[in-house]
Amino acid sequence: MTGDPPPALVQSLADLNEFYISDGSAVTPSADHAAQSPYSERFIHQGILKRYPSQISVVHSHDLKVIPFGISEVPFKPTYHMAGFVGEKVPVFDIANYYLPNDT
Repeated sequence: MTGDPPPALVQSLADLNEFYISDGSAVTPSADHAAQSPYSERFIHQGILKRYPSQISVVHSHDLKVIPFGISEVPFKPTYHMAGFVGEKVPVFDIANYYLPNDT
């Protein structure tokens, strides 16, 4: 995950932090990474990857333009010429459908 700088400004591997899926702790807690802010949201990614090991990545967004598509039945469609890889139907993952009361 990125620390500082934000994702759009990542220029090298030095701009990235690695975390263990087992507990979200830093793989390399060194002086190099001390200046980077490990986002507390890493636990969202860590928890999903731990619970669903078949997944290879986790992306979430706080963008007010995107959130409504995750909470409504309105389908999200690619409308940009470079978005053909998205396909014709974008699945929306709602963890509430899979989260069990005894999950920690």
